[in-house]
Amino acid sequence: MIKKNLFLILWSWRWRPHDDLRYEISQIKNRKIKVLVFEFIEFLYPHFTPAYKNYSTSKNVIKIRRLKELKARIKILEKKYNIIILNNLDSISFKGLLINYYLKKNQTNTVIEFKSAQVPLSKKNSKIFTYRKFKKFINTPLTAFYYARSIFFSYVEKKMKLFPDYLFRAGLKHYPNYMSNYGVTIKDINSLDYSNYLTYKSKHKKKGNNLKNYILYIDSIGPNFKGDELLFKDKDWLPNFTSKNWYPLLTNFFKKLERKFNNKVIIVPHPKTKHKNKPKYFGYRPVSKKKIFELIDNSKLVITRMSTAISYAIVCRKPILFIYSNELHLTENYMNELSLHINETGSKVFNINENFDKLKLNSVLKINKKKYSLYKKNYITVLNKSIPNYKIIQKIFNKHYR
Repeated sequence: MIKKNLFLILWSWRWRPHDDLRYEISQIKNRKIKVLVFEFIEFLYPHFTPAYKNYSTSKNVIKIRRLKELKARIKILEKKYNIIILNNLDSISFKGLLINYYLKKNQTNTVIEFKSAQVPLSKKNSKIFTYRKFKKFINTPLTAFYYARSIFFSYVEKKMKLFPDYLFRAGLKHYPNYMSNYGVTIKDINSLDYSNYLTYKSKHKKKGNNLKNYILYIDSIGPNFKGDELLFKDKDWLPNFTSKNWYPLLTNFFKKLERKFNNKVIIVPHPKTKHKNKPKYFGYRPVSKKKIFELIDNSKLVITRMSTAISYAIVCRKPILFIYSNELHLTENYMNELSLHINETGSKVFNINENFDKLKLNSVLKINKKKYSLYKKNYITVLNKSIPNYKIIQKIFNKHYR
């Protein structure tokens, strides 16, 4: 019997329709490759499920609650399919380590891991013990536990050499390059956002005029919605960041910006948030149902606190304005990350608590072409050809299962 091809995704969290888009599932299926998702959130991180309470599970998703169940299902699938596994499960817990041990030692399918940051990452504080850390760990002991546990099991994983067959990297920075010393093939691909953009552009050729007729605000998690603080059970993730102060400041800033530029602000929501259209806290501005890659070409300016989606602005040469507030300024780690993004992109930054007249609008619309090019090379892609990720995945299938 001739086996069909199966792309099996092992996913730590809740798999959403948005993830179908990011990983180009429909395009992979169009290549006559079946796609199946095994979802492990209830096995690995059950305390994180409230972050997804407003989301429906995508189709073709199977919930895995035990390691025994994973082994049994893969054994059944192997009889019918040639399998390539995209493994998203980290060894930051004993359960995660057991799964990765099984994938490396007890099964023969090709395993891929996508471990590329796709954004700048600040260097860790070299001081192991500081008063700030001590106070944080005392106030949120589970944060200390999860941090220490992840370091320990990641160390064990490396010692046991539980590595994939392929390591996908998007750009030259922030990926585990040591894996190449253990026979892992380093494969260049695009960041997920950029690959989505390439896929969209190949389907929708640019039509009509190229007027830059709106400003895009890329929203981030919080302060209205909970995110990573649920994972680490850390109530002090951004302790001073409040809806009460942030949204009035933000809407006032938008109002003045729209008057100066004579362009409307469109809100692009974060994938983990659910907004009604034209909510009061955004000053009744539209929250777009379109994806950023559908809007980016005709935008005049991109505004954000911080987001991986700035990659769209980078590749499309759109100016970026980073914003923060007095409340956010009180969180040292946050401001360090923000400073890094500003330096890497050469973009402008503005504290929306400040007098609007201090914002130099002419300089905001200028981009640093040299830094944009370097950012793309470091965090988005080093590929010379504009080839989306699903075609790269197909090539791996062709290589192993001709």
